[in-house]
Amino acid sequence: NFYAPTAYWITSIFALLTIPSTTSVQLSFLLSMICAFFGMQYFLGQFFRTRHDDWSSWIGASAYVTSTYFATEVMVRGNLSESWFLALLPLALGLITHNSRSQLTSLQILTTIILSLLFTTHNMMLLFAIPIVIIYVCFFPKKKTNLLCVFLALIIDSYFLIPAFWEGSLIQAATISKEY
Repeated sequence: NFYAPTAYWITSIFALLTIPSTTSVQLSFLLSMICAFFGMQYFLGQFFRTRHDDWSSWIGASAYVTSTYFATEVMVRGNLSESWFLALLPLALGLITHNSRSQLTSLQILTTIILSLLFTTHNMMLLFAIPIVIIYVCFFPKKKTNLLCVFLALIIDSYFLIPAFWEGSLIQAATISKEY
């Protein structure tokens, strides 16, 4: 069983608080949408925030969360893992951008943790996320610092990634994804 664990960890936190399972899943979807909104606002704020204008990042975050793709993932498909991927990707990119302009060690640690969560959120999206993140890092100064964060996140996630790739022939992934 190689389902990416992050979405289940987050949902389990609600279940551990003795909240019923169905309510825990609904709260996890809601929290993913809230995180997506503020993550995109943070990401866009790195580029569009000026001293007198903060509206661009808020409007962009609203457009992101209310997009049809995001709504389809939540309301139609009910894909919790993909909704968490969509929530964490802009936050990770925003942290990489901020990390390239800052010297804070705590920001580098937070970037590594968020990238680690992003990489264990959705199996197929991981294949898109790693190249996107690495290419994105190359556009900014402090490439070594950000690449180190990516590398450390992959090392942290090796407990999941190594067995998922090496033992992929032992699972029925081709049969399940054949119709996609």
